[in-house]
Amino acid sequence: MEEEVKTTSVFPLVDRETFKALKEEILPQLISRASRQDHVLRLWIAQCATGEDAVALCVLLADLLGKERSRWRIKIFATDSQETTLALARRNTYTSAFLEYFRDLDPLRFFEQTEHGYQLSPLLKNLIFFGKHNFWHDLCFVRLDLLLYRQSLLKASVSRQQHVLEQMSRSLKPGGYLVFPRADAPLLAGFPYQQMGEGVPIYQQVKPEAADQVSSTPPVQKLERKESLIETMQDLLSIPFPQGTKSLEPLSCEDRSALSSVRSSLDVVFHLAPTGIVIIDHRYQILTSNRTADKLLTPLIHDEKHKDLFHVVPGLPYTQVRTALDQVLREGTSQTLPEVELTVSEGGNGRVLSFTISLMPTQIEKPPQVVLYICDTTELTVLKKIQSQQTALLQEQQLAISHLAQKYSSLQSAHERLSEISAVLLAEYQRIDALLKATQEAREQAEQQIEQLLEEIRVLGEEQ
Repeated sequence: MEEEVKTTSVFPLVDRETFKALKEEILPQLISRASRQDHVLRLWIAQCATGEDAVALCVLLADLLGKERSRWRIKIFATDSQETTLALARRNTYTSAFLEYFRDLDPLRFFEQTEHGYQLSPLLKNLIFFGKHNFWHDLCFVRLDLLLYRQSLLKASVSRQQHVLEQMSRSLKPGGYLVFPRADAPLLAGFPYQQMGEGVPIYQQVKPEAADQVSSTPPVQKLERKESLIETMQDLLSIPFPQGTKSLEPLSCEDRSALSSVRSSLDVVFHLAPTGIVIIDHRYQILTSNRTADKLLTPLIHDEKHKDLFHVVPGLPYTQVRTALDQVLREGTSQTLPEVELTVSEGGNGRVLSFTISLMPTQIEKPPQVVLYICDTTELTVLKKIQSQQTALLQEQQLAISHLAQKYSSLQSAHERLSEISAVLLAEYQRIDALLKATQEAREQAEQQIEQLLEEIRVLGEEQ
């Protein structure tokens, strides 16, 4: 049974200190850093409730960027596990009390007044993406500059706490910021975060000390390696590759050196490639993999006991990948699996990967080998899911509008029919009223005539 955890507000309606720190320190730092790179900012408000946090961050960014905002690509993801609160967030209506947080920014620059309250201007509203998301099961956004997590983890199990904290750590960029509930701060003890100020629940992700110890190469040596790699690649481009199908034996010393340089350079390119590459044999045994593949598959375990792909990659869907590998080995064609999810319930890291599987050319007497090219499509999958949810919601709204239009048409027809009946009844009422008045006048005349006759009879009686 899934554990329910109550959402508590962290910012901005309760915690003004956090609001001030984000406004004066954190967001300006993020803008300064991104302005030197790609002018892209990505923020995520998890368990956004009714959306005030997302709107507040959007307004602060718009104020800080000013006229330069058109040059920036800003994405603010606001998600919640409850559809009822998301419906309120999408209504985008706020009270004047909420605008008090921005009184020094002239809030009417960013909000429009309506009969029900204040709404964010359409240009700013387009920067916020509302969608349903369950942090326990759904995939998470990546390469985030700021993650604002509003849900307390104290009542969750230890395993779930660990899972959520690991997901948050992987979602942030190096140096990204996390806004976390104050009461849950002790849970961050085992993770590489540094608090930005005493009493303020904002933490910056820093490089772990253990990772620094593992990387023993001094910066000078790294720079020399980089320059050496550049020189080698330049040499590679200037050396003509040996022609023909001759073996290496008749090659000259210069040709052997050139070929060795080619192999060395290709090895460097293989390990530094931004696409994950894994090479396996016909028994699914891993022969080699590059650094990107080890990171995406988290991690590949290279030991003597378990070297086959399906043992060392937790959460890998066996049937789907095995069928594609067998087809490539059997037919010699390429296969593409656009969405392969490393299932969390089976030990995977939750990523969604794209696999392109191809057969490697080998000598006839050697067994076949297969190369797997791996790309991370987690964020694209999450966006597609949110877009599909928004499309479904839009279709539901359009259907509801259609039903309301039909009901309105029916009510309008009924109103017109009632108007016609009312007109007929009014005419009938006027006719009956006129008839009653005529009858009343005839009765009065009859009564007068009767009185005259009685008077005449009385007079005749007296005369007789």
